[in-house]
Amino acid sequence: AGDDTLDGGIGVDQASYAGNESVTVEWSTSGSAVVKGLSSGSIVGTDTLTSIEEVLGGDANDLFQAATGNAFVTGVAWDGSAGTDTLNLASASGANNFKVNFSAASGYALIDGSNVSQSLRNIENLTLGAGRDTIIGDNAGINNVINGGGDSADEYDLTVASIGLAVTVNAGNIVVRGTSGVVGTDVLSNVEIVRTGESNDTIFGVRNGITIDANDNTSNNDTDSIDLSDALLAPLSGSDGYTVNLDHAAGSVRSKDGSVNQVLKHFENAVGTAGNDTFLFDFGFG
Repeated sequence: AGDDTLDGGIGVDQASYAGNESVTVEWSTSGSAVVKGLSSGSIVGTDTLTSIEEVLGGDANDLFQAATGNAFVTGVAWDGSAGTDTLNLASASGANNFKVNFSAASGYALIDGSNVSQSLRNIENLTLGAGRDTIIGDNAGINNVINGGGDSADEYDLTVASIGLAVTVNAGNIVVRGTSGVVGTDVLSNVEIVRTGESNDTIFGVRNGITIDANDNTSNNDTDSIDLSDALLAPLSGSDGYTVNLDHAAGSVRSKDGSVNQVLKHFENAVGTAGNDTFLFDFGFG
């Protein structure tokens, strides 16, 4: 309890807040971090950590982020422990393109093109900034909430998925669902590119500016589908439907007036709307 100052000295040292309530961990480029309790009456005060390379969060919902005005730092490890924990990379100063791997046991965050990183374990949620970022999903039954930030080409890569996925393209987000405890339910906002795995995936809905790459397995015998049958996910303008182009490498779903264009790659099947749709198939597919 209270405010503490901890100095790990040489070596790799860990500060553990396991068993406590939610904490906020704020790193700085000076090599120190500040850990604060989040709730009123918290037993964790404001702790200052120096030369401590690993922080184990509490048993509730923890937040890991840069202190105000500080840049991204590497050589540290954040473990969210229990609860639903968030890494906020939008807090780091500078224009950064991040690559984040969401593996629950061996994840990482780094500036794209770099080979030094923050190590991540048990982090479920992610907030990114204005850069062009890539998020690599996990082939596990964990639910993630991801905000890609401000760039128009942030990418969510779930090519590791070992099962077929259901991807729902809503007006405000994209929801990726797995089955049987493999891949959880991931909610993506401000993410424009989604890459799925090598099984049979189904995409529901259409939104302008989105790219869905359904990927192919090595035998090219998976079957990926775009489903436009729900009018809430694929709105109609009168009786006008969509033009669905299943060109394997450069397909699309386009509204008849051209105002909506969603890029499709590696799709074989399509389910149309209740309106007047046009279907263009690629030779050898579909």
